[in-house]
Amino acid sequence: MSDMTPKKVSAVIFDVDGTLINTERVYMEGWRQSAIRQGFRMDEGYLLKTRAMDAVTAKRLFAEYYPGQSYEKTREYRVEIAEKMISDCEDPRTLLKPGVPEILSWLDDHGIKKAFATGSDLSVTVSHLTKTGLIDRFPVRVTIADVKRGKPFPDMFLYTAEKLGADPAECIVCEDSISGIEAAHAAGMIPVFIEDCVPVNDHVRELAYRIPKTLEELPVIITEING
Repeated sequence: MSDMTPKKVSAVIFDVDGTLINTERVYMEGWRQSAIRQGFRMDEGYLLKTRAMDAVTAKRLFAEYYPGQSYEKTREYRVEIAEKMISDCEDPRTLLKPGVPEILSWLDDHGIKKAFATGSDLSVTVSHLTKTGLIDRFPVRVTIADVKRGKPFPDMFLYTAEKLGADPAECIVCEDSISGIEAAHAAGMIPVFIEDCVPVNDHVRELAYRIPKTLEELPVIITEING
């Protein structure tokens, strides 16, 4: 893991899908079903490699993996399938990662700023966070539409820190994707990797400050740093 020694945490920036809510697995199943609908099968390696990746790069990789197939049509079907799966969920709050509401309350109680920064569309993210009862917990909301370059570039996280009025070096970034951890590291922030669909590898271990078993360990990590 990273040998960096942060001096303070004044803000936490959360990825959304796969970090706060269990939508990454839904999205991956949506991609699989979309591909089957069009007569081909989607490789697990492609799905894992493109988690949280900007659309331009994901589209380029799609063309390499599936020549002759339409990225736009496949994504359109994926959105349709995934959103139906989410809307069919009897209690959307069951999609929340364990302890999320309590963690957000702990941050409020300790005067630590918070925001979300996601590569997903704002309308979709707001819809999901509204259904799960979290949307009002995030006054600062940043998506791919706010910056020129998505993850693994640092733009999104640096812009989020600016909106928070926080020093990037004092920001923890909670991420479940390799590209997200790369972006946080490039931004000079404190990367915390929360394993979801993407397994931990040596690259993640090298860049991440901590790799807790669950997001519920976040208060312990912050207390450890802030004393």
